[in-house]
Amino acid sequence: MQRWEYAVEETEFGLSQGRLDSLGRSGWELVSEVVLPEELSRRTARIRAVLKRAID
Repeated sequence: MQRWEYAVEETEFGLSQGRLDSLGRSGWELVSEVVLPEELSRRTARIRAVLKRAID
C-alpha cells in the first residue's frame, strides 16, 4: 500500500513557479490550494497550499 507524507505552505500570493519547480524536484506534488479569508488567517487573505509525496 502506498504511503504519503504531507506539507502545508501558506503565502500571501500563492507559490511561485520557482518554488513549485523546487518542490517538484524534491518529489512534492501540489494537491490543492485554497484562499483563506482575512478572518481565518488573522492577517491579510492568504493562500494555503497542500502538497504530498510518496514515502518509500
